[in-house]
Amino acid sequence: MLDINNNWRYSSSECYGELKRRIPEITHKVLSSQLNELESSGIVNREEYRQTPPKVEYSLTPRGRTVMPILEEMCKWECTINHR
Repeated sequence: MLDINNNWRYSSSECYGELKRRIPEITHKVLSSQLNELESSGIVNREEYRQTPPKVEYSLTPRGRTVMPILEEMCKWECTINHR
């Protein structure tokens, strides 16, 4: 997850609402579409809790966690470019 300060951090799972709050400029349609695509690709796992109000959590799969070192390096690279 890329947080507001452009730092990569990993948390075990995120609720849909929390993801939406972290990326305020993203529309519901785009976020839902991207999460569905990541789920179909085996990058994230979607867990639906049958409760009121409904709750959905997303977490990285083992396959998804393999990309974290790459994303962390990309973030470091981006920071060096912006601090020149």
